[in-house]
Amino acid sequence: MNLWIPLGALAIYFLANQKRGLMINKNQLDNIKSFVKSKYNLDFKNYTIVGIRGGEIQNEKVIPIPNVRNQFNDILAIIKGDKVLAYKGNLEPGNPSLIKPINPEGTFQLSDGLYKVRKTTHGRDIFKNGKKVRIREKAFNIVNPKGLRDKNRDKNFDSQDPTHSLNPNHGINIHPTNRKNPKTVDHSSYGCLNLQAYWEDATWEEFRDTLYNDEINEWNLIVFDSKKII
Repeated sequence: MNLWIPLGALAIYFLANQKRGLMINKNQLDNIKSFVKSKYNLDFKNYTIVGIRGGEIQNEKVIPIPNVRNQFNDILAIIKGDKVLAYKGNLEPGNPSLIKPINPEGTFQLSDGLYKVRKTTHGRDIFKNGKKVRIREKAFNIVNPKGLRDKNRDKNFDSQDPTHSLNPNHGINIHPTNRKNPKTVDHSSYGCLNLQAYWEDATWEEFRDTLYNDEINEWNLIVFDSKKII
């Protein structure tokens, strides 16, 4: 029986099965669970999306870093039991949205808290036969998002800005960036949450498919600052 397999085929197999999400060590994962349990009385029996502001993962540990706007300096993780996949991302609108907001009331930024997330589609432009075409891709919608609007246009979100609760179908989504190999957020977010990945990247596909292949169709999203779990 010939069991010889070309090295190229083995390489493709291992790349295809390699996890893109980063791990978080058990001690800090327990800290996340303890914080969420004490504040929201939630467990992690089902997949839960966790957004951590101003943090990066080093050696399987969340390290607080300055939450500079327009940078991918936040974390988006999906956790179920002791299983965790964490990704570099962004939880705030990019600079262009603050300079030229779509809404005359100012750009919206999601506040820390507990939300529900459901499957949706998100529009993006592609070029087909030399023409720009608008298509819809699988993404996630944040239901009844609450946050602040930069009404005074000072590019900050603070007590001087009004609090807003948006309708359930408002387009505050979780999706990848609008360009390949992104270094900064820019036009990728006008209030949405992003992974630092493009639509066809394996990183986004892993995040998306982990939830789309789940047995439930609605998940909890908890957003908080990295200092809460240190």
